[in-house]
Amino acid sequence: MSLDSTAAKDVISLKVKEPEVSKDLKPLKAIIHGPPAAGKTRLANRLAQQYGAKYITVKTMIEDTLEELRENIAKEQERLEMKAIKGEKEDKEQVEEEQEEEEEEELGEEEEAGGGIIEEWQEQIKFITMAMTESEDGKLPDEYVVRLMKAYLAKEVCQTRGYVLDGYPKTIQQYTAEVQDD
Repeated sequence: MSLDSTAAKDVISLKVKEPEVSKDLKPLKAIIHGPPAAGKTRLANRLAQQYGAKYITVKTMIEDTLEELRENIAKEQERLEMKAIKGEKEDKEQVEEEQEEEEEEELGEEEEAGGGIIEEWQEQIKFITMAMTESEDGKLPDEYVVRLMKAYLAKEVCQTRGYVLDGYPKTIQQYTAEVQDD
């Protein structure tokens, strides 16, 4: 087929128009339900793979949330350590005592603010793990799962790539709480 052929020109014109068409497309957002052993997970995985969407179960959402909290703690601790090291170097270079005292006070305030968010993240991790270990079925309460899932689905990756929920919401309470604010 030569470049002058009508078919080649049609293909080229479609490729040129494709970005205009695709900008109006919305990412896939699907919920897969069905009876046990009906192939829900297989279907959800295939859909997520086919459309480049995020495959989500409650278990993966909780694992990702815990991992993200731990990463945030590590990054914040590293940032505070770097800030402290930088503060120490600046202190050695300072000549006047007043400037040194002001910087140490500011540094202390920043460390307290950073430490507060670290403590908050640690409390969240502690709550999630304790709630799961203390419950009879090893699961989080519905209201907490709904809150975590809403925050998870609001993340950029889920909003831009889309998602396929496998087996969530499981209960009527989860469903009504999930759609209630939408």
